[in-house]
Amino acid sequence: MFKNICNRKPVINRNVFYSVSAYYSRNYSKAQIQSEDPEWSTAKPFSSVPGPSKIDLVFAFMPGGKYHNKPLKEIQSMCRKDYGELLIFPGMFGKRDILISFNPEDYHKIFRTEGAMPVRRGLDTLTYYRKVLRKEVFKDMGGLVAEQGEKWAQFRTVVNPVMMQAPKVKQYIPKIDGVAIDFINRIRQIRNNETNEMPANFEEELNRWALESVGLVALDARLGLLTESTVTAQRCIQSLKVFFRLMFELDFQPSLWKIYPTRKYKELMKALDVMTETTGEYLELAKAKLERKIDVNGNQGEADSVLQKLLKVDPHIAHIMAMDLILAGVDTTCSSIVSCLFMLGRNPNKQRILREEIKTILPDDNSTLTGVAMNSLPYLRACIKESFRICPVSIANFRTTGKNIVLSGYQVPKGVDVVMANMVLLTDENIFPRSAEFIPERWLRKTTEEYPSASTAKPFVFLPFGFGPRMCIGRRFAEVEIEVLLCRLIRNFVVEWNYPDIQFKSNVINVPQGELKFKFTDVNESQK
Repeated sequence: MFKNICNRKPVINRNVFYSVSAYYSRNYSKAQIQSEDPEWSTAKPFSSVPGPSKIDLVFAFMPGGKYHNKPLKEIQSMCRKDYGELLIFPGMFGKRDILISFNPEDYHKIFRTEGAMPVRRGLDTLTYYRKVLRKEVFKDMGGLVAEQGEKWAQFRTVVNPVMMQAPKVKQYIPKIDGVAIDFINRIRQIRNNETNEMPANFEEELNRWALESVGLVALDARLGLLTESTVTAQRCIQSLKVFFRLMFELDFQPSLWKIYPTRKYKELMKALDVMTETTGEYLELAKAKLERKIDVNGNQGEADSVLQKLLKVDPHIAHIMAMDLILAGVDTTCSSIVSCLFMLGRNPNKQRILREEIKTILPDDNSTLTGVAMNSLPYLRACIKESFRICPVSIANFRTTGKNIVLSGYQVPKGVDVVMANMVLLTDENIFPRSAEFIPERWLRKTTEEYPSASTAKPFVFLPFGFGPRMCIGRRFAEVEIEVLLCRLIRNFVVEWNYPDIQFKSNVINVPQGELKFKFTDVNESQK
């Protein structure tokens, strides 16, 4: 259906990628720097920021190297120990230098000075795919994930009013709850009758739930993934997994893909083609259903959906936004649920407290869930936050400095790519006391002396959905999907995890590894 473009040589297009030397040099002279930062004159020069050499970095990631096959969090901890709060990874093979900060004070400065159109580079493969290889499809519009500058701002201005309004999100709660109820029924169908454990491929079931849920928003349709396993859905889910795995390897680790088409580059381009094709098919079906729903007077009898609103503004933006929602909303939401279930399964006392709270809005396991009722669940949100702290989905926050600033005592020019490596800080005892413990109470407004309060933690360390103008556009919908499913799961089941700790592998996000054999036992009559 699509032309085979994977073998096209990925020559670096200067309109898309800027060489490190052309964009900035580490050896800035003072005469070239015009800064408003009052600390600038006493700060150390950018050229003195510590970090490994290019050769050291290549060998570190090769078999036998100190970073080879290490979890990202461990690599970050090693870097922090070796180089301090600020270091630089040199760019190579057409990539830019990357500054890495472990200092929360730096994060505050970066966000405060990023400007109205923050630059967040890092996904070069996706940018190249959309703006070079498949420009006939995307028409020079990279979407929120891959676009920068004025084009990003124009796109965000269109979708922000539709995606970020609380009333619009609440409109979807009954439909999202319908998906959650179907998933509860699915769990009862697939669990082992003797052990109540999930099958080894439970992650695939969670992926179907996530795609079904995001489909409500992105495509304004139920896809039927919880009642049948379609070939299209399976292709989409598998391609998403390839996307997250290979994008991390190609964009965040040393790779030659910008010089010649490597095997992994071809595999990633093929996966992106599959996602473009399948989401396009879903979108055409959704648009056809919407047209059938409109009566002869042009009335639909209910408030416009996200897709309908965007189609009225710009069908092309609606198409790309649907793709971005699916791209960003399946694996991330799946990992979020696994993180929460793992923590609650490991901490039955906290799970019991949560169940009692949920019973106040769901007295029966088949009670109706409403947007108003969802406002009365502070402990649920505290459990989610604490799960994200211990088992974060996001690996870091990325920005390009919006002006010349001083970070950790060093002069950092405008235009430098920075990784705010907050993952290691989330379990830092100096920031979150008793950091190894699952303590949802730390996130409640009213805390006691028995528990530490998250209010004393450094700001900008815990940002699971990012911050500022480039905050996750689907945050409100993702939160509702997670909250609704957890409500239904904990109201219906006692969740257990009886195996060694789940390990998460860092790709573009942190994803669970191994078999997810959660145990779901029906809440007995006395607990109801």
